[in-house]
Amino acid sequence: MLNDINTPGDFDAALLASTQDALRKANANATRLLARHPDASLNAISRQIGNRCTARGLVMQVYRHALANDCLRDTAIDLLYRKILQEFPSGWTTEGTVRPTVKIGSWYSHMVQFAPSAGVSEIAEAIVRDMAINDPPPTGWIPADCNDTYILKLFKRHWPTK
Repeated sequence: MLNDINTPGDFDAALLASTQDALRKANANATRLLARHPDASLNAISRQIGNRCTARGLVMQVYRHALANDCLRDTAIDLLYRKILQEFPSGWTTEGTVRPTVKIGSWYSHMVQFAPSAGVSEIAEAIVRDMAINDPPPTGWIPADCNDTYILKLFKRHWPTK
């Protein structure tokens, strides 16, 4: 399967297929795995599943489920929380050579690529901009969970519920 890759789309399709196959072999559901491991990164979950399961394939599968089940906003909150924990294990900082925008940038790009619905790009960009530039959390901040006040404030501002 991976030998037949000619375009980036082929690559993503191959990763998604291998991840779906790994989930089937493990008798697992991506969304339930996230719920069972609320603080784990997608990298850690994909390593636990094994069998050619990849974090990128897992995020594609999670967003497919979110789009199909009208829970995209909640999924985006969950995945942003996980990305923050992964990239800032010692707490939020703007120090170092890699800026916060870059560290959480894959959350934005995954939203745009794998959950292409109306307004998602603008919403994700505004959330990243606020976190990294306009209204960053305090130095040392670590979200308590995906219902963290700061994260929910960003989503309320940029992706309010009806």
